[in-house]
Amino acid sequence: MPELQSKTITYLLSMLSIEEAKKAASKRTPETAEFELSSDEPWDTVKAQFLVKIDAKLSPGNLNFDDSRVMYFIARLLPKPGMQLSTPENYASLIKCVISASNQNPIVNITIEQKKNGKDKENKVEADRDEAQAASKSKKVFTLDAHSVDTVTLG
Repeated sequence: MPELQSKTITYLLSMLSIEEAKKAASKRTPETAEFELSSDEPWDTVKAQFLVKIDAKLSPGNLNFDDSRVMYFIARLLPKPGMQLSTPENYASLIKCVISASNQNPIVNITIEQKKNGKDKENKVEADRDEAQAASKSKKVFTLDAHSVDTVTLG
């Protein structure tokens, strides 16, 4: 079997901050970036390039690859939403797809969406609990009869 030649891969990144991701899809404005690497590059090199672009465009307080959801798709080979790209195994699958393609300079579209980190999740749990407590304290009772609607707030 002939040895597979390496290819130059163009990565097109579309990055969403936590705030942008909360918006309706039609209202989102992603930050974009691109870079090229050989298909021979190891996963750690590609991941490092992602982190450089995330830091430059989104400026997260704490830069951690695990705080992002990374997906990839390749036009005419792998349709949207694509596949997850977070492990060396995912990267090997991407490279296999790129190498098997007839295009010598493939373009890989990367979607990066910041996830809430553990601290944000704890704050959300506390906020949800506070909302539930507040809601249970101010229950409203509605009484309907033929002529009027009465609202009583229980405290």
